[in-house]
Amino acid sequence: MQSAGHLDSVIRVNVNSFLLRGWCSDCRPESRLKIEGRNHAEVVFRLNSCHERIARPDVIASLGCEQRLLRCGFLVEINLPKEFTPSLVRLSDHPVPWPVPDESDYALRQSLLSLCQASFWEPQVLGSSSAAIGLEEALVEIVKVRQRESFALAEEMIRCCREHGLNHPLLDDNQAWLAYEACDFGRAEQLWTALSSSAMEGIAEQAQATLHQLFESPSVHVQLSDIARLRARQLPDVLWRQRLLRVWLEAEDVKDQELVSKSLKDIAMDLGLGVADVCDPELMAMTLLASLCEEDLQALGIDQ
Repeated sequence: MQSAGHLDSVIRVNVNSFLLRGWCSDCRPESRLKIEGRNHAEVVFRLNSCHERIARPDVIASLGCEQRLLRCGFLVEINLPKEFTPSLVRLSDHPVPWPVPDESDYALRQSLLSLCQASFWEPQVLGSSSAAIGLEEALVEIVKVRQRESFALAEEMIRCCREHGLNHPLLDDNQAWLAYEACDFGRAEQLWTALSSSAMEGIAEQAQATLHQLFESPSVHVQLSDIARLRARQLPDVLWRQRLLRVWLEAEDVKDQELVSKSLKDIAMDLGLGVADVCDPELMAMTLLASLCEEDLQALGIDQ
């Protein structure tokens, strides 16, 4: 059978690197593709080994070929020499014009790398992989940035993705986590509630689980973490004080009670609620608890 082939897409990965997806009827492991430049120079690349080939049943079916040719697709990254301008690709001597590369993912990558550089952040995955270029690697990097509590950078990266025309539920999920970390709990709950109706596979279930964990049935550990988050952000004391009293009142399990007791002691020590310069953690915790109860009674209009 006469050799044939075509390119499905050419994607710019880096300045001189491209990701080529296509199909070639020559499925031998030693098969090559030749790229000719405008200055008559040429470079030759090995397509890839058989186990790396991509099945193209749609192409095979349209050609009426044997099933053994199901492995004739290819996905290969090429690194061209500087100043080399491609004009033609030969797949088993079958000439294929070099198309205009898709540079949208490359542009996003460069914008995100610039943000990382400006924030002195060393990218963990961004720019290191060709197969995941685009939104996929951006989302992974955003999560890593957020987990290291570089919240401002994560916010800028999400904004950058949106400015590049990208919209994905996981961008909204990361936006919700940033709102949650900033103690904007109402905004976070609103975003996750919207995601709980997403038609994208797995997104609704993930959002519903997060809502249940953080808002509908939060554990004592989650509630104490929220209190620590409120105090760390130096938000009005009334916000964390009310939560601390509520979690103390609702803690029934012995382990939960121990967690609340430890938190009371730590906060009381931090506030310096000692009496006559005596730093008794138990006494300080009880002093804090008494003040919380008194504030709650006053809020109900009951004076001591």
